[in-house]
Amino acid sequence: MAPSAKPASSGSAAPAGVNGLIATHFALQPRADLVTNGDIWFEFNVANSTGSDVGFDALGVMPKKDGVDRPQWYQHSWGGNNDVIPPGGLSWDDHINLPEAGNYTLRLVVCFDGPACQAQKGTWHTLSPEIPITVVQR
Repeated sequence: MAPSAKPASSGSAAPAGVNGLIATHFALQPRADLVTNGDIWFEFNVANSTGSDVGFDALGVMPKKDGVDRPQWYQHSWGGNNDVIPPGGLSWDDHINLPEAGNYTLRLVVCFDGPACQAQKGTWHTLSPEIPITVVQR
């Protein structure tokens, strides 16, 4: 079975965003390696419609395997240093490594709950549609 990824628009409803933040772009990059522990590269743009800085504590990708969030594999991309998303938004790219083969979805999430975010005890708010992927054994 070959690794696969489908466009984010396939069957995923657009999230409403939170605190004026929403992902205007979230996609896998062509260099994404969809094998166990491979570098699954993604890119995103988060828009801020508030007209002022929006503070947050954690921003990154939450994987869901077989329909269940796997917060232990959350990829922290930004935040934790009194960070804000300015009125102009934020663009970034990063990668996630998943240790098990299987069917996943990836989505961009944000947390505003201070240290609880990094401890995986905070509330995660979805900013993007989910991207379905299949990770195969290396």
